[in-house]
Amino acid sequence: MTLAGRDVRAPSYNGGVPGPTLRVRAGDTLSVSLRNGLADPSNLHVHGLRVSSENDSDNMFVTVAAGDSFDYQYDLPANHPPGVWYHPHHHGFVADQVFGGLYGAIIVEDPDPIPASRERVLVVSDITLDSTGTIPAATAMEKMSGREGDLVLVNGQLTPSMTARPGERER
Repeated sequence: MTLAGRDVRAPSYNGGVPGPTLRVRAGDTLSVSLRNGLADPSNLHVHGLRVSSENDSDNMFVTVAAGDSFDYQYDLPANHPPGVWYHPHHHGFVADQVFGGLYGAIIVEDPDPIPASRERVLVVSDITLDSTGTIPAATAMEKMSGREGDLVLVNGQLTPSMTARPGERER
């Protein structure tokens, strides 16, 4: 895949970094099938969804072994507020998997539309690539306290540009 303008070997959801933007409404049921193509165990965790942390929902104790699949189901309450994101959260592998590109946005739509000419979803992340386009493995300290990359990306792009017209309302 191409990331930050370079050919890179990186984990991804559906072949892209960030992963696909998922759109739901309050009261919806979101079903996600995770197929683990990694060599390590993984799982899926959401931030900001007011859903159960048990069974097949936002259960961080689920282990999806390499080569296995798991079907998640998130039942959103009817009064759910807008906006969240997702990523893997399997203990011991979070740093490498999230830093490597496994994350994406979930948009919980507003119940009342906001008048705008355009909506843009901007996912800001950071990454480090070596000279071969490989993401270095996390050190023990980075696994405990997180890591900060050398490159800051917006939707997987390095130094993207955006244009806006005066007076145009965007979201």
